[in-house]
Amino acid sequence: MPLVSLFCDNREVIIFMHKIHFHIQYLVLVATLAVGGCNAEQSTMTIAAAGELTTQGNQSLPIPTYFSMPVKGQCCLVIAHAGGAIDGNAYTNSQEAVEENYALGTRIFELDFQQTSDGHWVVTHDWESWKSTTEYPGAVPPALATFSGRKLTFKESGWSIGAQYSPISLQWVNEFLRNHKEAAVVTDAKELQTLPALVTAILSLPTRTQFIFQAYSINDIDAIKQQDPSARIILTLYRMGRPQLPLYEAIAKRRNELEGVTLPMNWAYDPATLDALQATGLPLYLHGSPVNINSRSLHAYFASKGVSGFYLD
Repeated sequence: MPLVSLFCDNREVIIFMHKIHFHIQYLVLVATLAVGGCNAEQSTMTIAAAGELTTQGNQSLPIPTYFSMPVKGQCCLVIAHAGGAIDGNAYTNSQEAVEENYALGTRIFELDFQQTSDGHWVVTHDWESWKSTTEYPGAVPPALATFSGRKLTFKESGWSIGAQYSPISLQWVNEFLRNHKEAAVVTDAKELQTLPALVTAILSLPTRTQFIFQAYSINDIDAIKQQDPSARIILTLYRMGRPQLPLYEAIAKRRNELEGVTLPMNWAYDPATLDALQATGLPLYLHGSPVNINSRSLHAYFASKGVSGFYLD
């Protein structure tokens, strides 16, 4: 089952900008829609990178093709981490980031969810960083009205533009998905004890099928499936530590319940880890720091190793 069903017209041309956090930001990817086979279930936005070869170590590797939805056996799916970068700023989890990256071709967004003091779900990485970026002087978590009324302020740096951005509530996510039915949101729950409540809240929404729950253990898969047997799930590994044989076997047994596995990029340098995870038959997606995860050379390297995509900043 694909993460996204994308309707397309093969005459359209879409420009996709992928922002890399070095000293400048520049256009690196040019997106065009796939010419053949477009239909509601199998269409694919192909994001073709400029150039033919990149060098990783002593290897000359083809620049990978980037996709807005999974293509079986191919790299590279783009997942916008924390809504994707905007103005050179990563991790904003902001309305502007989601909207801009959607306009540039992204269709899958990873967002971080927290709960306010009055029980509402909102999007922020953690409350201390929220306090810092909003200059909020009070106790956290705040109430929804307070959260929604404060802008996220990012200061200009050597690689980004200073700007203010609008916060995101679960209600806003639901409305965005309702208006963009080909989009999907991958959840990241920082407080694991609240994961069941987040799943319950999302399952009450009309856009529930456009959410993909990140599970953090095999037990989480069971808990989510108990709440909704049809729930879409990605297993993310970083909180469990490097997997061992029993976990590989458990993942393989659950392959039909999962849409993929995510792991830190540095783990994927270990051939034994990568081979064992690939043996599960599931797509593998990498995440990491912006300076590494946004590197096209590293994308080419891991594409050659069978990785399926990246959480880009």
